[in-house]
Amino acid sequence: MTSLRRYLLLWLVPVFLAAALIAVGCTYYMFGSMVSWFMDSQMQVLAESHTAETIGPPALRPLTEHHIEKGGLIVQIWDGQGGLLTSTYPALAVPLQAADGFENVKIGSQTWRIYSVHTPGRTVQTIQDAEFRVHVINKQALQAGLPIALLI
Repeated sequence: MTSLRRYLLLWLVPVFLAAALIAVGCTYYMFGSMVSWFMDSQMQVLAESHTAETIGPPALRPLTEHHIEKGGLIVQIWDGQGGLLTSTYPALAVPLQAADGFENVKIGSQTWRIYSVHTPGRTVQTIQDAEFRVHVINKQALQAGLPIALLI
């Protein structure tokens, strides 16, 4: 009887470990996709809300380093000739992107996620630190995977 238990244990433990690794991988991928989709949607909505032309440069509240670390979205508004009108975080020199849509741009040692929307009179860019996204994905995937690990 002991050998049957040992035999089953030797077969079941690797199966459970493989199932756990697959579950962790799937959980990480699903949370990564969900968080990225949500944050990209927020960037898109924010950028598109600033596309209407105004008289003079629009007034934007400045962000601090603390806001950026917590995932704050930087907004840049450019005129039709490619001149920067205003930015919520002027310390970050993100160049004007040529095409509409999302880009990942490396500036110094950091990677930034940028969404650009061009209209005839202005271009709006929203920018977020890509490391913040990875931090959120890791944290959420760990919290979701913990019950699975405890069950195994």
